[in-house]
Amino acid sequence: MPKYHRRRRAPAAAPGRPGSAAPQRTLSTRLAMQILQQVKARNLPAGAHLTERSVAEMLKVSRTPARAALKFLADTGFVGKSAKRGYFLAKHSDQIAGPEQPTPEDRSYLQIAEDRLDGQLPARVTESMLMRRYSISRPRLIPILTRIMHEGWIDRLPGKGWEFQSLLDSVEAYEQGHRFRMVIEPAALLEPGYRLEPKISADLRARQQAMLGGGILQYTRMELFEIGSSFHEGIIAGANNPFYNDALRRINRLRRLLEYRSKLDRARLVRECRDHLRLLSLIDAGDRQGAARFLRQHLASSLVRKLEAVTSHPIKP
Repeated sequence: MPKYHRRRRAPAAAPGRPGSAAPQRTLSTRLAMQILQQVKARNLPAGAHLTERSVAEMLKVSRTPARAALKFLADTGFVGKSAKRGYFLAKHSDQIAGPEQPTPEDRSYLQIAEDRLDGQLPARVTESMLMRRYSISRPRLIPILTRIMHEGWIDRLPGKGWEFQSLLDSVEAYEQGHRFRMVIEPAALLEPGYRLEPKISADLRARQQAMLGGGILQYTRMELFEIGSSFHEGIIAGANNPFYNDALRRINRLRRLLEYRSKLDRARLVRECRDHLRLLSLIDAGDRQGAARFLRQHLASSLVRKLEAVTSHPIKP
């Protein structure tokens, strides 16, 4: 696949969707995490009342962003809401885990990814070169390189050395890959004999429900990517056509690093998880035509949001 180096600005927000929407969602995510930190620090029990006013005072913000953060926590299962009580803590503070912190290996992995996207690493590298550059020992480096090899963006050369593979390293290439997905993924659902095994459907559903049950705020960037990509790979596998499977795995491999470096908006993942659950329901009900239409619409909406996020920002865990 040819490489592209010219970057372009993400497209303007779609009509009816203010350009400030993404920053507002990101603020809601950040405030939601701060609320959970305060909940744990104060050791609040399940059922504790959380008013917009108390949260606004606690975080020193106005009531509008406090309300949005509480709504996001309700969407992800940490907070409940009733007509009489308003918002209340759904779990005891002891049951609330904070976001997973990246390990030293994760940080080295992400730094290699960032440098590769920025052209700071040549196509061919040696272990000695990487050990010097990242101040890392060979026993720590080898598992990282093995992980990268399994993900498909580096190969071991005969003898000594490693060679990086092609990646989607521009907004244009990312958009082309996503539009290719908009063609093949709905088409896979319409293949003769398409069948999603009940166990696979149940496993995919459980992972999406775990995301809505708190995982959206707790999983690392790498885990979130794996859950999203494995969901779509699981859906397309029902076509029992290896060409679909191979094509989607290749696109997921190529887009991995560009998604790692994009601005992470955990709030949008609520909608994506709900879309995934609805798609599973359509497939389980045997409505493959409806599922194909819905999947294409889901991917089209996702493209608009993700193009806004895919920028040249440094990769963060």
